[in-house]
Amino acid sequence: VVAGLALTLRGGPGGGSTDARLLLWRESLAYLQQHPFGLGLDQFYYFHNPEFGRSLIDPSLLGTSEAYAAHPHNLILDAWINTGPIGVIAFGWLMLRFFRNAIGALRERRDLLALGALAAMSAALVHGLVDRFYFVPDLAITFWVLIALADT
Repeated sequence: VVAGLALTLRGGPGGGSTDARLLLWRESLAYLQQHPFGLGLDQFYYFHNPEFGRSLIDPSLLGTSEAYAAHPHNLILDAWINTGPIGVIAFGWLMLRFFRNAIGALRERRDLLALGALAAMSAALVHGLVDRFYFVPDLAITFWVLIALADT
């Protein structure tokens, strides 16, 4: 349901940037088949960009700005490509812990900071289904601030 909503918000399967994102996701899955432990931090660009000779880019993306994409536009694929399966597991554990703590603080103390953190993280996760979620400094700092708000 959420993935369908995310695609609808981005213009549907037939328009907007959805087609390019689907091609990037397909390409990312192909990289993960070749490298199941990921590519390493910030390596997507060097695999995706045809200039470096390792690209599995769909020909329809050549000549577009997406030929130079630095990330796969999906938080799970991005986490797996950057940190491998252990990073994805750690991220999942952090999210479970975050939601448990935030909902607990909301129920026990009616903590408005926890409510704000819960809303912000939920919005970020939905956004992360179709774009970058973590691997740039401002998003990483925001992520850890939200984790800290739910942990107090």
